Amino acid sequence: NAFGQHFPACNFYYAVKSNQHPFILQTAVDRGWGLDVSSGKELKAALATGCKKIVFSGPGKTEADLSLALQYASRVTVHIDSVSEFKRLDQLSKKKAKKIRAGIRIYTSVHGEWSKFGIPLKDVSDFFARAKRYKYLSLEGLHFHISLNRSSERYFQIIEELAGYLKNDFTPELRQSIKFI
Repeated sequence: NAFGQHFPACNFYYAVKSNQHPFILQTAVDRGWGLDVSSGKELKAALATGCKKIVFSGPGKTEADLSLALQYASRVTVHIDSVSEFKRLDQLSKKKAKKIRAGIRIYTSVHGEWSKFGIPLKDVSDFFARAKRYKYLSLEGLHFHISLNRSSERYFQIIEELAGYLKNDFTPELRQSIKFI
């Protein structure tokens, strides 16, 4: 309720990797939450609950994982972790003639010089511009993650850096295409 007062379009997603027990997952879904999954196994567990809002955010998705996400494209948003994953999802979606929503995982200077997960922030506007050419992928958002959180400070830093980037490096048209962060 507190978030809803200030951010009416805010959605909550339970991280299935924290506890996959069906009772826990169903309780989250029954309360209107979405589910955040990191693997094909977790995606199957989320689908079994009847959840309508699933974010598939794990790295290293297999072709079978992406195919399952495509099969349930009306319920799943895939967070792409790399250029190669983006291309694989595009090829699969073309093959199945099925449109799917996607986001991309980013990393910023707060993450350090290099991250094994995600797209560097400096490349995001090019990524979004390139995505316009893909008929079956709807690139709609950005995702980031920081591990080992002892405070919220690094999240604030990422949000500030991301806001500056979107203001300076995204066209108004590209900013309009972002539906979630």
